[in-house]
Amino acid sequence: MSILLPKRSGRSAGTSLVRLLGLALVFLFVAWAFWQNNERAIERIKSNQAISDATGILGGEDLESVRSFARILEERYGLKFRLQVVADVLKVPEQDPRTLYIGLNPETRLVVLEVPGLVANALGQEFLHYLREAHFEQYWNGPGWPEGLKSALALILERLEAVNGHG
Repeated sequence: MSILLPKRSGRSAGTSLVRLLGLALVFLFVAWAFWQNNERAIERIKSNQAISDATGILGGEDLESVRSFARILEERYGLKFRLQVVADVLKVPEQDPRTLYIGLNPETRLVVLEVPGLVANALGQEFLHYLREAHFEQYWNGPGWPEGLKSALALILERLEAVNGHG
């Protein structure tokens, strides 16, 4: 029994209390760190489901820019973002009233932009037409479609901020 419960040799009740509180703080810190790690893992998983690049070109800073856009869109406007880059046939998913969808096929230079109704009204049909038809033209042969994508996302955010009164 003495192995499981060591003898108290000269420790006061105050010292035992301080040690107990210290141990509790260590457990609380470990639980908090575990929670934070799980939050980051869940965010990465959600982000990976929302961003699909079959070409394998999108990476590093470009991928982080897209993830940042998705986070901002969710936090500020309550909208989801989905990006699909394909090398063959682009299959557009069913329209979701809370999801902004961009589909790209760099090989065929196809751009599909599906925007929820209220957001489409806020952005304006002229602006959406520009993004679908003209924006990526300068990027297909030039700096590349990842730059065009980042530029398009920045334009969308600027426009949303201006409409929302923050720009």
